[in-house]
Amino acid sequence: MHPPNTLEHCYWKYRDELYRYTRKSLALQEDVEDILQDTYIRITSAPENPELANPKAYLFTIVANLIRDLLRKRLRQKEDGWIPVEDVGLENPGPNPEQTFLGEQLRADLLTAVEHLKPEHRNIFIMHKFEGLSRAEIAQKLKVNTRTIDRRMVDVVDHFRKRLRDYL
Repeated sequence: MHPPNTLEHCYWKYRDELYRYTRKSLALQEDVEDILQDTYIRITSAPENPELANPKAYLFTIVANLIRDLLRKRLRQKEDGWIPVEDVGLENPGPNPEQTFLGEQLRADLLTAVEHLKPEHRNIFIMHKFEGLSRAEIAQKLKVNTRTIDRRMVDVVDHFRKRLRDYL
């Protein structure tokens, strides 16, 4: 492992605290990891290991300075109108051919399932899902009890579950 008096040993000893401290200042997980990695690189690539009265404070100072540098850099970029490539929301190219085919297949199977409903079930389904009518409104319109509407809607769901089970 690392000798207990080295900065590297202290880094690993306090890494969780450094992580929490960094996480409070930065929103992106990748920025937090970058700051911690840069801290590690700084302490391990230094030509000699300085004798420090408080190595923990030294590590937190490095982290604080790296956070400050990153935030200043982002502020300058924002003021200059510069946007990092990773922050640009590239448009979604859309579904791939397989997704398109599956979507078309699902739509066709769904239409077929609706067509195969009993007429009274199909009518209730259309009134509820496409016309936005409530159970009570459908019952009043069809002059039946709301429990009848409920039973028929259960039948509709069961019908769809059977017909579309490959998609569920």
